[in-house]
Amino acid sequence: MAKQDELELQDDVVREEDGKDNESSDEAFNEAFIEDLSSFSEGLIVEGTVVAVTGDSILVDIGYKSEGEIQKSEFKQDPEQGEKIRVMIVRMENREGRLVLSKQKADEIVKWDEIRKSFSEGMPIEGKIAEKTKGGFKVIVEDNFQAFLPLSQASVRRIEKPEDFIGKELLFKIDKLNGKNNIVLSHRAYLEDVRAKQLEEFFSTKHVGDVIEGVVKDIVNYGAFVDIGGIDG
Repeated sequence: MAKQDELELQDDVVREEDGKDNESSDEAFNEAFIEDLSSFSEGLIVEGTVVAVTGDSILVDIGYKSEGEIQKSEFKQDPEQGEKIRVMIVRMENREGRLVLSKQKADEIVKWDEIRKSFSEGMPIEGKIAEKTKGGFKVIVEDNFQAFLPLSQASVRRIEKPEDFIGKELLFKIDKLNGKNNIVLSHRAYLEDVRAKQLEEFFSTKHVGDVIEGVVKDIVNYGAFVDIGGIDG
């Protein structure tokens, strides 16, 4: 009988220790969960997964306790379920207890950072010439930002028909950047950079006196333009 009492006592001790372990595990899980949730804040840009497309909104999972909601009007076309997208947390909860997210705001911040990086590093940026303006063109860069391209910076040659540039997608160097509403571009500077690199590569293998072939591209009153391997001579 004493032995049975001893076994029962041991079982009670084991159960008590298991209970403490479970409580510790639950506490650790809750602390980790709370800490994980605290990493989310308004204005934060995160990656999420589209979980549903409803009548007028998109539901996105960003790993928070509730799904986030984006107005469908922010998309040019509906995303696919399971698609990864970049979003900004606009508000932690709406009336339904969901996160309020925005894809447009996230894209605007990220793309503006890319414009500033292109300017600081002297890297070319792609843009589309939208329309003719006084003294040049309006160019759309990174989908959302308007920039100005002076007529003199649209080409390395004289421009006879500016309207021919409308709708063209070109690469530009950013000449000036004074805020989002004052971006000045130069396609000419980009072309000059390309030409300088081509000349360097060309003359690394050619020498004065070499005989080479070329294609006449244009004849003017003072001579002719000849294409010699992508370089005008």
